[in-house]
Amino acid sequence: SNEEDIRRIAAIGYKEAIKFFPEEKRPTSPERIYKKSFNKANKKTIAPNPVLTKVDDLIK
Repeated sequence: SNEEDIRRIAAIGYKEAIKFFPEEKRPTSPERIYKKSFNKANKKTIAPNPVLTKVDDLIK
């Protein structure tokens, strides 16, 4: 399913993505990164998350 694909890709991207978070603010799971990214993207306050963009490209 789409949801499972996203989770699988998220888990791979997660290890890369957490490198960009300061130690004390590191998300504890891929879902948390994605939730945060979606929330911020919805507010249009940040540039798109590169990991998220990769997921979007893969599921189009």
